[in-house]
Amino acid sequence: MPRLDTNMQIKNLDHRVSTIEQILPTLATKDDLQNAVAPLATREEMRTAIRAEGEETRRHFDVVAEALRVEIHVIAEGYVHVNRLP
Repeated sequence: MPRLDTNMQIKNLDHRVSTIEQILPTLATKDDLQNAVAPLATREEMRTAIRAEGEETRRHFDVVAEALRVEIHVIAEGYVHVNRLP
């Protein structure tokens, strides 16, 4: 390999290493990533939360459905009463 070509490759390598040295301090470390992920819920915690939310939604729906059932019953009784009038 000619000397000039080798010198260009070394300069190119020096430039690339300098660029890498500038970028490295900005990258997250393993500890940084673990600290960022630590407060997040686990898969099981998410499943538990979703299950609890589903149960709460179901209870709410049951209450609303029962209230509608009562209101429909009152309307039906009124309708029967109106139809009995002369």
